[in-house]
Amino acid sequence: TKRPLSWVRTATCGSFGAGAASGKILKLEEEEMGNALGIVYSQTSGNAQCLIDGGLVKRMQPGFSAKAGVLSAFLAKRGITGARDVFEGSYGFFNLYEGGDYDQEKLCDALGERFEGMKLSIKPYPSCRMTHASIDAALAMRKEKRLDPSEIEKIVVHVSKMVYDMVGSPFAIRKSPQVDAQFSIPYTIAAGLVRGDVFLKDFEEVSIRDPQVLKLAEKVKVVTDPALQERDMSTTTFVVKTKEGVYEKRVNEMKGNPSHPMSMDECIEKFKKCFSYSQKPISQAKLDQIINGLVNLEMIKDIKVLMDFFAEVAMP
Repeated sequence: TKRPLSWVRTATCGSFGAGAASGKILKLEEEEMGNALGIVYSQTSGNAQCLIDGGLVKRMQPGFSAKAGVLSAFLAKRGITGARDVFEGSYGFFNLYEGGDYDQEKLCDALGERFEGMKLSIKPYPSCRMTHASIDAALAMRKEKRLDPSEIEKIVVHVSKMVYDMVGSPFAIRKSPQVDAQFSIPYTIAAGLVRGDVFLKDFEEVSIRDPQVLKLAEKVKVVTDPALQERDMSTTTFVVKTKEGVYEKRVNEMKGNPSHPMSMDECIEKFKKCFSYSQKPISQAKLDQIINGLVNLEMIKDIKVLMDFFAEVAMP
């Protein structure tokens, strides 16, 4: 679609996915499942204004969707009814939220035969997805040219209009430094060039206010590339000027896309990095058990075994 970004679909569409999954687990009958989706629709929300305004609630929207889905399935099981024509009614989701801009043929093509889960992206960095192509380019350039941040005089990043509008402004710290950093190309690439990675620690306030990173972020200029499609998130051209010369790196597919996927080893490495931030220590043996269970999920007969591992880790 060419319409401007207005809804965060992780939240709006995610609520229906959570409702359907919960309903399947509860073995809802057809009418109950329809009611579950109708009840979900009464709770569906997730606009992009919080993103623009830098609100911390942006990261909570998927959680709201999951909660709405689970609650709706249980309510339907208890006999609560919901809207019937949830998607195509006069005030149904497609007409109200998407302005009637949908193709029924495409939506129903190979329904129940082709599943889109394998086409999902995995984020290697804990920041807005629109920053990722630029981070990829910056980290690749750092490795290839062994860049010394102190030698960098200027960086220009060429992106699409949507990416520029969302994450291309000069870096500024407002009320929520973490959000400001996560939705900023200048900050994320500066952090990556200085530290060699972009991960959770880079979004702690003490890291965000690092003078070396802030100084480099000031040298970053993000511009719109008129040759790119308006909503292209995957393409960026990274140009850096140092005392030694000018270097350019182009990224056409960001890491984690189905066309440029993260390997299982990379996913495991990310999982371990996340666990290192846990407030409760975990033994290597226990971590290996959890990873082995996740990697071989199809071999587990009762998912409770895996959930018990997580419960043990989460307990205070």
